[in-house]
Amino acid sequence: HTCVYVGTSTCSHLVDGRMQDVSKEAAPREATFKAIGTGPEVPKFLRWNGRVRNRNMGKAEVEKLIRDVWREKMKLDKAKGDREPLQEYVYIYLLKKFGMQGVIAEWGYNIMDALRRFSFDADCELFLEILEGNISEDAYYEQLKLVEKVIALGKKIETAGGDIRHAGRVPKSEFLSQLRKMLSYKTDEDFDVLVSCINQDMPGDHLYPERLFDEDREGNQKLFAEALRDQQLDEFMQYHHMLEVKLKDAADESGNINGGGVRDVIKSVAPPFGRGSKECLSDLCKGFGFQAQHHVEQLVEDTQIAVELFMQQLKFGARRQAKLKTAAQKANMLKSIAQSFKRKD
Repeated sequence: HTCVYVGTSTCSHLVDGRMQDVSKEAAPREATFKAIGTGPEVPKFLRWNGRVRNRNMGKAEVEKLIRDVWREKMKLDKAKGDREPLQEYVYIYLLKKFGMQGVIAEWGYNIMDALRRFSFDADCELFLEILEGNISEDAYYEQLKLVEKVIALGKKIETAGGDIRHAGRVPKSEFLSQLRKMLSYKTDEDFDVLVSCINQDMPGDHLYPERLFDEDREGNQKLFAEALRDQQLDEFMQYHHMLEVKLKDAADESGNINGGGVRDVIKSVAPPFGRGSKECLSDLCKGFGFQAQHHVEQLVEDTQIAVELFMQQLKFGARRQAKLKTAAQKANMLKSIAQSFKRKD
């Protein structure tokens, strides 16, 4: 990635990432992409033989497409009462939009290429990580909730003592104080990055919290919004990695662990990543394939489950093992495609 947030990142890294990408866009690029075939391991939206045109998608174009995909996907998921895997839905979306497989594949390869080129952006990075099967779609919805909480915090401060002459404006010191309490799980170093970004986005003693998430014509958000979302994604990925490591450590020789053991591991791993009891219970349910959370801890207390299966279901949902295997194969295929694009730069 051009710029992936880590604990030592600063706002300058985010700016550098954007400037590096502008330079990369100006460099000569191949006119076509080589397709990888039509085998069952290839995601449907990439199945094609031969070459497809390089449309040189711009950032604004791919950002608009990402927003539209999420919006339409949420409509379908709500109607079905279940989530369609993002890999599958991208195919459904392109099929509805273009109809012909050749055009679908052309757009598919261009989307993958654009997502990688613009992976410094929080929207593109998150979409790519989910599409490649690295993380569950929950990361997207958790980011939405986090943004909503920050905006709600600003409105709460404004209601309590805002300036009626400037709608939406609040004292920066009060906002930062309340934001620190909300994000108490973050390290001082990470929170200092957020403060630095806010000061660059909105210098002075006051700020407009909702405007911190405004986008420009290219879909770039302000530094604070990018840093906040990058941190959240990094924390989400670290949490899943640490959870899998600790579950394997606690499992028996066959790689199995009971529900009580899973619950204890989740509760021990979750706090540093800002995950409370509600999120812990939700993760326990998803890993065991339960939709409802009522009495789930008692139901799975002595139930054995393979750590590998638990993590697959936590990421992809409770589907049949064959489908989980296929999803993993397609995810690996997407990663290899992304790497092939990287080698061409």
